[in-house]
Amino acid sequence: MSRRLVAGFGLAFLLCSAVGSAEPPTPAGLLTPALVRDDPVPDEEQKPYWYKIVVPATPPPTRPLAYPLQVDPIDAEPGNAALLWLRAGQLARQVKQRITEKDEVWMGHVAFGGTPLDKLPQDKVAKLLEPYQPALRVAHQAALRTACDWGEPPLTLANLNDHLPLDEIQSLRELARLLCFEHRLALARGDRHEATRVIRTGLTMARHLGESNLLIAHLVGIAIEAIMMGRLEEALAQPGAPNLYWSLTDLPQPLVDIRKAVRYELNTFHRTFPELRKLERNPEEPLAQGQLLAMFAETLRGFQPMEDVADWQKSLMLTAMVGRYYPAAKKALLDRGVAADKVEKLPTAQVVGLYFLNDYNSFRDDVLKLQNLPPWQARPFVDAIEKRVSARTREGGNPFLLLFPAVAKVEHASLRSLRNVAVLRTVEAIRLHATHNHGDLPAKLAEITVAAVPTDPATGKTFEAYYRKDGGVAKLEIPPLPPYQAHHARHFEFVSPAKEKP
Repeated sequence: MSRRLVAGFGLAFLLCSAVGSAEPPTPAGLLTPALVRDDPVPDEEQKPYWYKIVVPATPPPTRPLAYPLQVDPIDAEPGNAALLWLRAGQLARQVKQRITEKDEVWMGHVAFGGTPLDKLPQDKVAKLLEPYQPALRVAHQAALRTACDWGEPPLTLANLNDHLPLDEIQSLRELARLLCFEHRLALARGDRHEATRVIRTGLTMARHLGESNLLIAHLVGIAIEAIMMGRLEEALAQPGAPNLYWSLTDLPQPLVDIRKAVRYELNTFHRTFPELRKLERNPEEPLAQGQLLAMFAETLRGFQPMEDVADWQKSLMLTAMVGRYYPAAKKALLDRGVAADKVEKLPTAQVVGLYFLNDYNSFRDDVLKLQNLPPWQARPFVDAIEKRVSARTREGGNPFLLLFPAVAKVEHASLRSLRNVAVLRTVEAIRLHATHNHGDLPAKLAEITVAAVPTDPATGKTFEAYYRKDGGVAKLEIPPLPPYQAHHARHFEFVSPAKEKP
């Protein structure tokens, strides 16, 4: 969602732009930490947790996809998953017994201050989950549905406050927490198939959130995916854990594909101002000055600070903005090849509106042209666009850019998600190599031939530089991506059976 869709942004910015003497509104996002956080956040100084993995000495006696992480089509059922996800969230919220901070230590992995799995009070966790069982049953049913349609109306500024499903999305975030309890309980009981089913439901919920048109839903989906991957990290470190290399490889990548939603939200401006969109195609066709000004004012009317501003004040501010930008806008239209006499006949608001629209579309094109590049190639350009948009708005420039989505934030989240999967696939490739070589760990990742070694989506290379072997012990130390802090690093220690102490 746009980084600056805050109450009253339009009027405040237009006023600042008109007089050229004040800062634009402070950037603010719609997402709260509780919505997008992917695990309990440790203190900044907490060091990354080391996952210790004892590799088996013989190949696993199971099929490659014996523990699938996505629903097999032969098990899927027709129907709309969205209705069931929302129902499950509603059922969870109806439970009077609330989960306390004391209870949450049973949910999290020991890496984040949680209870060690062998000390998990299984009876107490099962009792805690009892009133939530209806919600969990519906959630597992939702994961089996073949389609997911959230029924969202076309997003415009005029209906923004009416149709943002913040409460519904938050309820799904809470469902993910319940799945964490359920997963740890299954792990503690040694029921690997049930533990995998729980992860599969969580990953399906994340993927279904990616069926939304809204970036806010995609960000929450990415966060839920990260929660489930965190649960997998713990599961893979358990003695005798099945190898999930091929199950992880079988997942769609990216699981939550942000590209459709990025394109959709970049077009929110065009859905909000269809008249300007028509004018862009035929800039020489004049539109009444009053009609253009009324179009802006009507769209901004629902924002809080405008409720106490008189119509004549709004008109004055809008007119002042037009006057400030008209010379540059007129020159830009002439440079596009529109005849001077026709430009002179156009309303000044139309000239300025076309100028802002063309500028917005240039930034929009810069984002869209990168959508299909590999993340490691696109990221520097996305970061540069973010800086340019921020600088332009700070300077009191194009107010239309206030509607520009926080693309870099979303791209960073998506890249981190892709990287999490690549890291776990690398862990499993190392384990798979060892099981096919009598427990011997590879000296280098390049020695692995039993499966393809994943590449780091942040660099386009394998994680070779972060892997080292010393005797019967090997370590994989994955540093965090900027701007994430040190505790987001992932460290794994692999031990051959012969080297493991009793």
